[in-house]
Amino acid sequence: MKENIFGRILSKIPYLRYAHLYRKNAAHRPGHFYSPVVDLHDLKSREEQIWAPKPLKGIDMNDQQQHALMTDLVEASKVIPFSSQPSQNGFRYYFDNKTYAHADGLVLFNILMKYKPKRVIEIGSGFSSSLMLDTNDKFLNNSIHFTFIEPNPSISLNRLLRQEDYKNTDVREQLVQQVDPQIFTTLQENDVLLIDNSHVSKTGSDVNYLMAEVLPILNKGVIVHIHDIFYPFEYPKEWLFAHKLNWNEIYTVHNFLLFNSAFEILFFSDYMQQQTKGQYADKAPLFFKDRPGSLWIRKVQ
Repeated sequence: MKENIFGRILSKIPYLRYAHLYRKNAAHRPGHFYSPVVDLHDLKSREEQIWAPKPLKGIDMNDQQQHALMTDLVEASKVIPFSSQPSQNGFRYYFDNKTYAHADGLVLFNILMKYKPKRVIEIGSGFSSSLMLDTNDKFLNNSIHFTFIEPNPSISLNRLLRQEDYKNTDVREQLVQQVDPQIFTTLQENDVLLIDNSHVSKTGSDVNYLMAEVLPILNKGVIVHIHDIFYPFEYPKEWLFAHKLNWNEIYTVHNFLLFNSAFEILFFSDYMQQQTKGQYADKAPLFFKDRPGSLWIRKVQ
């Protein structure tokens, strides 16, 4: 009884509450070699090695296909209608946001315009959702049926959806792990699955569920977007040192793609930005305004 009272007290005290909760749920301290939480001192000592440019062994970067999509981006940048700030033009999406800005927005717009999916399933929601809804409305005659799997739609999704959107929109207010995986088999060639999840692989996580249960059952030709994936499969240094993020999805995705002939890289946004700046910066400046984090892959068998 005393232990329970003491625990409740500790859980209310700033700073101490985190130490108490971590000790309650983990056998090892953060930074321990058995802990998934990194040791920043160790990372700092190996910073140059970890973030050095390196070739990606065991993955076909599909450069010819990626360069073809870069050419398409040039044309898409001429017709994309969105403004930098919220405006009165009727669009929900705008570029100057912190989660899905200029480069990622342009790539998503181009994918929708080029492949014209009939179905889109998005895990999570936000600015990517607003861009898709606007593009569907203005350019695609509302031909896309959307399914949003979002455990907290009241945060942003409910505000984005207009009454007329519900004619071709299905909102699943639940964790993706609770969704019957067969819903993903409704996606056909050129349909899109967008993944923006917890970014953490751990027991029972959405990352594990999607990699092991969902991606393998997708039909041939389905296009998959995974967000916050950077080249060469390392998170930006400031995300660890400044923001203290301990995400690990990027390594799961890297391992998933190794020697994987069932999926091809369609467009790796961060990789292409680094590789083509000299060639395309003047032709598609929107793509080079900020660092993108979208990886696009396609099921090919």
